[in-house]
Amino acid sequence: MTKAQLSQQMYLLQDKYPERMKLFLYFCIGISAATIDMGVFIVLYNFYSVGELTANVISTLLAVVYAFTMNVRFNFRVTSHLAKRFVSYFSVNLVGLGISFVALYLFTTQAGYDANLVKAATLPVIFLVQFLLNRMITFHKNFFVKK
Repeated sequence: MTKAQLSQQMYLLQDKYPERMKLFLYFCIGISAATIDMGVFIVLYNFYSVGELTANVISTLLAVVYAFTMNVRFNFRVTSHLAKRFVSYFSVNLVGLGISFVALYLFTTQAGYDANLVKAATLPVIFLVQFLLNRMITFHKNFFVKK
């Protein structure tokens, strides 16, 4: 199957099962963003001796910008109010950053667990919270439209 055929099949599935495809694409984008997040975190924390909280902020911010760009372009396909949507997306991701920040502080600094494991353990919870908030607010087609 060529790249063009695969792309055409994805659009057909998205038209037939829009909500399932949004979740699936959000998951795929989330997996790739989490890979960026974890990869950058591991490199900064383990190889450059950046503190776990600082490394967490840097890795999360890079993943947020990537994921927003991919979700706008390929998943939710919205083109209006992008600045407002980015602020909303960033705010939702600050919730996720807060969850991971608290978990890292409590379980690494206070309880002595490995920072890499704590960071990885927070990702599924953060994924679910962020998907629900972004679907209802950030990427809702009419959320930023004046009524």
